[in-house]
Amino acid sequence: MGAIWQGRVALLAGGGITAAAILLYLYVASRYYRLRTRRELDPGLSLTAVAHAFLAAATVLGLGLMLGIAQGPRLLSAYGLLGILGWLSLFVAGVYFRILPLLTWMHRFSGRIGRPDTPKVGDLVKRRLCWASHGLLATGVGTLTVSVAAGSPAGAATGAAVFALGVGGMLIQYASLAAPPRREGEAAL
Repeated sequence: MGAIWQGRVALLAGGGITAAAILLYLYVASRYYRLRTRRELDPGLSLTAVAHAFLAAATVLGLGLMLGIAQGPRLLSAYGLLGILGWLSLFVAGVYFRILPLLTWMHRFSGRIGRPDTPKVGDLVKRRLCWASHGLLATGVGTLTVSVAAGSPAGAATGAAVFALGVGGMLIQYASLAAPPRREGEAAL
């Protein structure tokens, strides 16, 4: 009985410390969003904000599972989806949406700085496609997570399909970075 009790204490202590660290991280991230100089959220930064919201939800669900308030394999699966697909994957995707256009611009156009025909970094990004794919990614994760928790195979399949469409939008955006920049007068996507 003593080993079981010690294991429970270690679980609660470790879970509590982890939850406190995540809350501190979320506090620091929220200060970044509130105090940044550029007030408008670009597509990449907005996706990282959504990822942080999924991390907060995963933390709440994780605490519920740890304390025994929430139980069952479906909620454990939903917890994994929130943490891995909702937070980690969307956070990385948001960072990629910010960094890849800059790196592409530096590779392709840094030698043309100062010339009037040099595109800006923002000219390489298809903003509407970014916003659409972000909406699909976030909606897909949310739908998939709720459907798994509720035991709805049709809802889970729908959420996975919506998420896959969002991934497709990301891939199109990344592929477009390799394409030549738009010429004056061409319509943007």
